[in-house]
Amino acid sequence: MRQRIALDLLPLARPRVRPLPLPFTPRTSEVVAPISARPVASTRSDPLAVADRESSKPMKCPPKRRLSLLAIVLTLGVALLATGPGASSATDVSTSLGRPPLGSRVLRLGAVGLDVAILQLRLARHGFPSGNSDGTFGPRTDHALRRYQTWFGMRPDGIFGRATYIALHAPPPVSPRLLSWPISGVVTSRFGPRGRRFHAGIDIAAAVGKPVHPAVPGRVVWAGWGDGGWGLLVVIAHPSGLRTMYAHLSRIDVRLGQRVEAGNTLGLVGESGTARGPHLHFEVRLRGAAIDPLTGLSRDRRSAPSTSSATRTLVRRTLNAWSRHYGLDPCLTRALAWTESGYQPSAVSPAGATGVMQVTPETWAFVERSIIGTRVSLTINGNVRVGVAYLRYLLREFRGPARALAAYNQGPHALRTRGMLAHTRSFVESVLALRRRMRGGCASAR
Repeated sequence: MRQRIALDLLPLARPRVRPLPLPFTPRTSEVVAPISARPVASTRSDPLAVADRESSKPMKCPPKRRLSLLAIVLTLGVALLATGPGASSATDVSTSLGRPPLGSRVLRLGAVGLDVAILQLRLARHGFPSGNSDGTFGPRTDHALRRYQTWFGMRPDGIFGRATYIALHAPPPVSPRLLSWPISGVVTSRFGPRGRRFHAGIDIAAAVGKPVHPAVPGRVVWAGWGDGGWGLLVVIAHPSGLRTMYAHLSRIDVRLGQRVEAGNTLGLVGESGTARGPHLHFEVRLRGAAIDPLTGLSRDRRSAPSTSSATRTLVRRTLNAWSRHYGLDPCLTRALAWTESGYQPSAVSPAGATGVMQVTPETWAFVERSIIGTRVSLTINGNVRVGVAYLRYLLREFRGPARALAAYNQGPHALRTRGMLAHTRSFVESVLALRRRMRGGCASAR
């Protein structure tokens, strides 16, 4: 019981005052993320900066005394959680764990403290859980930190310094695609802390035998038993490094490598693995990071989110018009736009790409300055124009649709220096396959 109380108090461990500048400087082994990807530190956007604003029984002691008592409870509670019931005394426990604020020191393998516990929760919120949030920087925390550093574009040295501190102040990643509900039902467990561990998906209650459908069309990369409590598991890969996972099934109706579309049945709801009662455990991963599925799922649980018919028609006509203007195949531009955003004008990616063509602010500025030579309005028409103009530039630069699409998705510099990555290759294959299927419907628009 005292362990559970201690964990519940963990989010209160962050100081309420604005932290002072960090006393340490970044190590040479830390590569700070580019300015465009570097978030601004803000305690207001910090999901762990929780204030204890309500109390059912007001304390009789003065405010200063109340804060000191809270600090004592936090120190003892988290210390007991980390060291267990075998500690000899409260003094020994407090000394062994300590309570330094996050960012006051460099953290590495072997560190112990409240700042380590907060680091573990921050990593989990950003998609890289490390097991129990016990305040001990062990091998699992080290592995989670290295994976996060790799994901964010930093050198994976396993050291929490200033660059990582700044990076973890960014909002957690969200789904870059709109998702359909795999089944209709009540969400019984959300994405976030659950007990001493972190729940990296959502649980949707449903009766055994209810069909499960893909949230997004894609290719099956796993269909079978998953060790570690998954039970019968189906994993589907989608463009841009997105994967969806469907666990605790009672039956699997797809095979490895199969292409699945909306409406196909992946399997049936069950309670295999470590499930407690029939439900679907649904996870979404973006390049390996677990993200909250509710950031992509529609509010209407009966159908997939979609643009209106009028908006889709407007987008198609705009794509056809700018394709003719720049001399491109409208089937290619429409296939690219559909793969990038599903014709969603309001789509926003974790990297900041927006609109139908998923254009980043840097690309937009480059196209205005170097390709079009004039400012472009921030509208559907402007977004499509910038995206199509940029695609024409890449087609000329890389002399072929495959490498041009790879550069559009991965970036020209990354393509030249690192080659075509696996998730980029999947993206290119999806666009070209969709282009072939569209031939009959958009060829007349040229």
